[in-house]
Amino acid sequence: MPTSLSIVGGGRLGTGLGRLWAARGSLRVQDVLCRSLDAAHRAVDRIGAGRAVAGYEDLRRADLFLIATPDGAIAASAARLVAGGCVDESSTVFHCSGAESSELLEAARRRGAATASAHPLMTFSELPMSAGAFAGTYCAIEGDPRARGLLGRLFEQIGATVVASSTEHKLLYHAAAVFASNYVVALLQAAVETHELLGIPPQVSREMIAPLVRRSVDTALAAGPRAAMTGPIVRGDAALVQRQFTALLASEPRIAGLYRALAVHTARVAQVPSPFPPADD
Repeated sequence: MPTSLSIVGGGRLGTGLGRLWAARGSLRVQDVLCRSLDAAHRAVDRIGAGRAVAGYEDLRRADLFLIATPDGAIAASAARLVAGGCVDESSTVFHCSGAESSELLEAARRRGAATASAHPLMTFSELPMSAGAFAGTYCAIEGDPRARGLLGRLFEQIGATVVASSTEHKLLYHAAAVFASNYVVALLQAAVETHELLGIPPQVSREMIAPLVRRSVDTALAAGPRAAMTGPIVRGDAALVQRQFTALLASEPRIAGLYRALAVHTARVAQVPSPFPPADD
């Protein structure tokens, strides 16, 4: 098991994981590199361990490197680690992007390092800073076997449930996460905006739909989406669905288009005939 961890990038993800591993005693946080030395000092303060550094030339060799930069900077960061002589055959380099695979770390892999990506399936803006809050979080890992085994053990030590991901299909993995988070939120906003057409304030709308949303989500997660299906599509009332679409089209065409697309998809999930002709699918 490696002992030293250096982190490139001082956002909530990098500092949160560094803090969790340091508190658990799994790793010794060594160097923390951010866009500025002041930012690196703030990151070290949040982690509670490590040395703030100003540039790649100040990084020392470490057993494990976490590149916690924005996705667009991951490949360049890996290349700079290699150019600085920080990694070799004994190193492991990983990132935590949800959409990008370990292929972005090709420069480190060519140098002999074990490479992987590990994505905690949670909202990074609210990444827990304690092991108790992190416990049970699912973490998808892909990459070479040596890196996968190591990271699996490290994430399990801070309470994660580890699942295997696919290098080839990493984008599909992330698309599923987008459906389950951002798109759910966007659909709730569509409901609120539809209420606003009637003069119902957003806060009141959110209070109105909260019990319905919670019951629907809880049932879908516990028994499956088909068991949670209710409403006119499941009842086969295509005429009502079409009338609702027409009413939305007259009031807010943007939401009407979303309503029709979801009606078609809902019919597929419920395994009932679509309320709209196949040509409109």
